[in-house]
Amino acid sequence: MHNTPKRTATELLEDFIFSIDVEIERLSYFEAIFTAIRADEAKGGHSVKALASLGEYLAQDLIHCSRLDNDQLQAELQGADDER
Repeated sequence: MHNTPKRTATELLEDFIFSIDVEIERLSYFEAIFTAIRADEAKGGHSVKALASLGEYLAQDLIHCSRLDNDQLQAELQGADDER
């Protein structure tokens, strides 16, 4: 059994709102990269490869972060279910 303290619905909702805010911020990174790629392509595309590599790196890193966040939430959910 986990020693997870009981959390109020407000705390859980605040955590979920924070998670959504983080995802919006992460998506803004991709918007910036794609905007830069489009602008670079219009000027001859000299940085397209580097920008694409940056996008791949960010995607891999953010997927890893999201998986960690998901694992943590799953563990908290499991702990809450065990207490019932």
